[in-house]
Amino acid sequence: MKKNPFLKWKRLLKCKGFFHVVSLTLILTLGSLAGYGAKVVPDTVSLNLKEVKLEKFVEVMKQKTGLNFLYNSLLFKDVKPVTVEAKGENWEAVLKRVLEKEGFTYDVKDEIVVIKRKVESTTRQVSDPSNVVKGKIVDSNKDPLPGVTVLLKGTSVGTVTDSKGDFSIRVPQGVDSLIISFVGMQTSYLKLEKGKFEYTVVMKEDMTQLGEVVITGYQEFDRSRMAGSVSSIKAEDLHFNGTNTLEQALQGRLPGVVITNTSGLVGVRQKTRVRGTSTLLGSQEPIWVVDGIIQEDPLPFDTQKLSSVGDINPDNFDYIRNFVGSSISWLNPNDIESITVLKDASSTAIYGVRAANGVIVIKTKRGKTGRASISYSASLNVAEQVTYDKLELMNSKERVDVSREIFQRGLTAAWTNNNIGYAGVLNQYLNKKIMAEQFERQVAKLETTNTDWFDILFRNPF
Repeated sequence: MKKNPFLKWKRLLKCKGFFHVVSLTLILTLGSLAGYGAKVVPDTVSLNLKEVKLEKFVEVMKQKTGLNFLYNSLLFKDVKPVTVEAKGENWEAVLKRVLEKEGFTYDVKDEIVVIKRKVESTTRQVSDPSNVVKGKIVDSNKDPLPGVTVLLKGTSVGTVTDSKGDFSIRVPQGVDSLIISFVGMQTSYLKLEKGKFEYTVVMKEDMTQLGEVVITGYQEFDRSRMAGSVSSIKAEDLHFNGTNTLEQALQGRLPGVVITNTSGLVGVRQKTRVRGTSTLLGSQEPIWVVDGIIQEDPLPFDTQKLSSVGDINPDNFDYIRNFVGSSISWLNPNDIESITVLKDASSTAIYGVRAANGVIVIKTKRGKTGRASISYSASLNVAEQVTYDKLELMNSKERVDVSREIFQRGLTAAWTNNNIGYAGVLNQYLNKKIMAEQFERQVAKLETTNTDWFDILFRNPF
């Protein structure tokens, strides 16, 4: 009788023991395969590397651990050679020690070591509540000061105190001081102490500012009470050398005051402008006030008004006006105590529309209690004698010949002065005021008059 092989397998499947044996065999087989796929990383490594590149160290660690290392080789370009000595140390401890020393860090992901540049934490210390500095600002009477400016030293970051004089500010790393400032008070510097976050600052009055007085001509104010635009200077800050005028002494000494020389001639007054020109048609000169008295211009009218009266050359009038002098040309500079320049709404309210060009207030010196004192100042200028040596000048005869030729050829002008020299003698002869003999005699005298006036008026001082 032929046996059926399928009947045998059927009986085995019905046996529970056989099924357990097969399941156990399958589990052991899969476990061995999984163990074969995983790498076994040694816990410790031993190294003895001297002055090797960081990339070489990474290659050695790769061989020792069997792990894969991922990095950008350009990061190691500027790294100095390293020396590594390790005997039976944990491989992660060795790797961390070397990389952190050179500014690197690493991450291990799926048996791959990723090396990257160590990035400083971008979270500023100011976010830490423990770095918030609080304080209170008071004056010498312990009264709170509102509106005080509190700045981090070396930065433009700051805050202001509230109505109770309290402030709160976050202090970042590297800042160890606060700058505290307020109008009329001395600037204070608060040194921050480690572990201290609350301070009380007592501000002192700035006596140098409180002692300054602003003079408007009619009143005197403390500078701390003056809200307008004011510039002032004391007499001791002005330099007078005996030849310069008051306007010239003010040049470059007060902000906004511009002094312009209209001519290089001696005795010509200067143009004064205070913080720009306010008009193009009217007078542009500021008001000068000496001890509360407004100083009027010696010629208190402009060229246009003169032209309406008669035929006056504007250029000649301005030329004369410059030599007449300004409204303070009479003032002795040594009598000045202080000068204040005003140009704002307050000065306009006091002096009217004329103050639109500015107001220059001068306070003169006054008698003081105490012992009498006498002061004397002098100046001496030394220069070489003025001479004709470097000029080719005509003598008197040549000058008379030129004048004679001018009249013979009819080249005289309407504005020519015909009262002096050859022209004056000729006019007297033509008008029959003198005879021909007198005319010839005076012309001969003019031809022989060779006077060196510079030699008569000047001499060398040494």
